[in-house]
Amino acid sequence: MVVTMLFCLPQAWPSTIDTFNYAPLALGAVPALADALWAAEGRRTCGVPERRPCRDRNLIEPVERQLLQT
Repeated sequence: MVVTMLFCLPQAWPSTIDTFNYAPLALGAVPALADALWAAEGRRTCGVPERRPCRDRNLIEPVERQLLQT
C-alpha cells in the first residue's frame, strides 16, 4: 500500500506535462478495464460453483484427521 502511494506522488512540483506521473492513471485504468470486461462478458459466463455433498465419507475422514493433527 505504501509503495503504491509512493508511485502516485508527483515527480516534481508544480507538475507539468513533462513531469506528470501517469501511475495514478494506470492504477485506475486496470480496475476500470476489469470492471468493464466483467460487465460485458463475465457476468453472463461466470457463475457461482454449486456445492455438492461428498458421497464417499471414507475418503474424507483420513484427510480431516491428518489436517486436525497438524
